[in-house]
Amino acid sequence: MANATMTVMDDNNGVWSALTGPSNIVTSIKDTLTLIDSNAVSQAGTTTGITQARGNAREVMTNRAIAVAGGGLAYANVNGDAALAAKFDYVRSDMTKARDTEVTDIANIILGAANDNAAALVDYNVSAMDITDLEAAITTYEGLESGRDAVVARSLATEALNVLFGQLMDKLNNQLDPFMETYKNSEQGFYISYKGDYPICGRT
Repeated sequence: MANATMTVMDDNNGVWSALTGPSNIVTSIKDTLTLIDSNAVSQAGTTTGITQARGNAREVMTNRAIAVAGGGLAYANVNGDAALAAKFDYVRSDMTKARDTEVTDIANIILGAANDNAAALVDYNVSAMDITDLEAAITTYEGLESGRDAVVARSLATEALNVLFGQLMDKLNNQLDPFMETYKNSEQGFYISYKGDYPICGRT
């Protein structure tokens, strides 16, 4: 259902892509679907696709961590908090060049600092959902790390999937669905195509 919805959004990209709000929502949904796929590979307990799944999960984790770090660094700098700024002062290359175990350390430092300052970061374009999304991405990547015990990996994947499916439905039902109502009259073809996915899961 979610993949079919994303196909509809992609087919009508020209209608909404210039708007920041829906663009962020769609990106977040696609990233969540990537993490779901990665956890499904891990849960299956086979080596097939693990390398690709790990790479995909790392990319999502990096994207989310750097976005949170940007808002956090701005907040820390505005308030002259050098110690806090150091916890957010990372750029993409810091994560892309880091070793597998080191990249999760960086992501967890950013996550910890964000959790500690969650209320203040809302004014710097870092929402509570951005923070929980980052946490989910870290959990997924850690479960896919090379050398992880297969039993532990499957257990972590199952836990992560429960969280991710909840996040996915929240983004679809509470973010994308309301936005689509703005096109009910102006873009009827797009709107009808989008609503056409609902019978798959019974949403109305």
